[in-house]
This record gives sequence, C-alpha cells and structure tokens, in this order.
Amino acid sequence: AISLCNDYKQGVHPQKDQIEGWRSGQIYAFLLALPERISTDDCAYFDALFEFKSRWHSSIQTHFLALCVRSGYREILPRVEQFVETIGRGIYLSKIFRNMIAEDWTRPLARPLFERIRERHHPVAIASLDGILTKAEL
Repeated sequence: AISLCNDYKQGVHPQKDQIEGWRSGQIYAFLLALPERISTDDCAYFDALFEFKSRWHSSIQTHFLALCVRSGYREILPRVEQFVETIGRGIYLSKIFRNMIAEDWTRPLARPLFERIRERHHPVAIASLDGILTKAEL
C-alpha cells in the first residue's frame, strides 16, 4: 500500500490489478499515506478504483470522505450527508464535521447539516458535535 502511495506521489496512479485482493488494512494504510489534499479528479479516480461507495466499513469511508472534503470534491457532498445521517459513532461524525468546518466550501454547510441529522443520533454524539460547531462559532 505504501509503495503504491509513493508511486502516486510521483504521478503514477495505482491500477485495479495492483489492488486486487487488498484487505481493509491495506486500503486504510493507503488513505493515511496520501497527501492531505489531492485533486478532485483523483478523488473520483480513487472512489471508482476502491469502490468506496459500496465496499468498505465506516472507518475507511470516514477517511475517504474527509479527504474528499479537504480536497474540494463537491460531488461527494450527497454521500457525506447520507453518511452522517446513518452512521452514529461519534468518532466518525466528529471527523467529518471537523473537516467540514476547516474548509471554506463546506463550513457554511456544517451547522445546517447537523441540525437536519441531530434527531437521528444519541444525545452524547449530539452534545459533542454541537460543542465542536459552537467552538467553531457556527
């Protein structure tokens, strides 16, 4: 995973046959080794290559969605909204919302999204997210 990420940093995209049979730990390592931001074209490429929409568990989804938010990949926003509506673990929710708050394009969307989903979540998760948003003056 790390060698393919290093290749990517040199401009070489991984191919389907190179990642065939990868387990979640390899995908996770690849995501963690990527730069903080990538091009929106690369967000779309990795989404299709790794089949993030349908194949991987919440931890991997969280990292990929956060990367897309940081990278300005606007097409991912409906999936971000669906994810935070259906995933209740605070650790995943807070990562998504912290990344949304940090980016100019999603910052104004963070509080309204939270208000739409708040009733779906546990009071502890709600209090935590509300605290994150309030601290960010949202």
